[in-house]
Amino acid sequence: MKLVKCILIVQLSCLCHAWQNSSTETDPTDVQRRAEGNNTRGRIQEELNSDPYVHKLSGKCSFTLRMPGNKSGDVVALPAESTDMLVEQMCQDLDCGSVYHVNKTSSPPNRPTTCFHDCVYQDGRLQNCSQSAGGNCTVIAEAVCGHQAVRLAGGSDRCVGRVELWRKGRWGTVCDDRWDLRDADVVCAQLGCGYALSVMGQGGFFPPGRGPIHLDELNCTGGEENLWACQTAQDEPDCGHKEDAGVVCSEMRAVRLTGGLDRCSGKVEVHRNGSWGTVCDNCWNKDMASMVCSMLQCGAEPLKYSQFLPYLTHNNGTLWFYLCNPNVLNLWQCNELINKPHLCSSSKASGVICNGK
Repeated sequence: MKLVKCILIVQLSCLCHAWQNSSTETDPTDVQRRAEGNNTRGRIQEELNSDPYVHKLSGKCSFTLRMPGNKSGDVVALPAESTDMLVEQMCQDLDCGSVYHVNKTSSPPNRPTTCFHDCVYQDGRLQNCSQSAGGNCTVIAEAVCGHQAVRLAGGSDRCVGRVELWRKGRWGTVCDDRWDLRDADVVCAQLGCGYALSVMGQGGFFPPGRGPIHLDELNCTGGEENLWACQTAQDEPDCGHKEDAGVVCSEMRAVRLTGGLDRCSGKVEVHRNGSWGTVCDNCWNKDMASMVCSMLQCGAEPLKYSQFLPYLTHNNGTLWFYLCNPNVLNLWQCNELINKPHLCSSSKASGVICNGK
């Protein structure tokens, strides 16, 4: 057993050293992304004709254009001057408001590309198109309609803050009248931030917003794709920005120090999925400790980051393991692995005493 532990320690030491001396290592999630991509390509869309069609990406209000059947890998290119008009029609047809953002790319120079001209958009397809090879054409990598655009502002992370929606070219807020966890769940799910942990309005943690107040007296079930799909008051909102709605989602990324003399010293804890976990001290080093101190505004240097006596124990929760390339600015830019027993074998919980208070 002692021999096995020694081998694991040596392997971890080599891993940490190799990672810290290389900024070009493969992201551990790349394999997963490639696998997911292969699965997606494996799904054949059964279509009855050869017209380009709207292919939804994340939710019904985010899409690109694809070719049907065995041509699904072909690029759909449109004349640059007609792209914006067609995308606006698609957003309106999907009942997703006006266009918020279109990510366009040029046609690939190293492969022949067909450009679709003079198309009529109807029933989710581009119909009656004429085609030509090459030309000044663009490809829609992703189009996002206004009802898909939501963000959380004024917080410490993208999964916590004041709720803001995009409409008619402006960001606006949501009134806190009847604002509850079911309403907030819709926002958290849309942003890929899990579920709502808590909601707030007047007197909350986040500063008031600006611009219009788009929605008032929401009554969501929690399963809608966006807040525009929820029941809402039809009258003009009678709120001020001191009543802006806010939310803390379960996937909020946060770090804190606990058990020390003040908030700038103690055991390192990371928040995700509605709970706080600890960081394995295998590969934990001065650079990572410095990042935590800076993130907490506790100075830029650690006074102590290892060899704590008595040693720091893990909580009964998630075990976090970080590998950081040189010159990253905070812990969230590092590679993050969760509950990996072989990486956290014989580890203790990481801690730090920062030079600020």
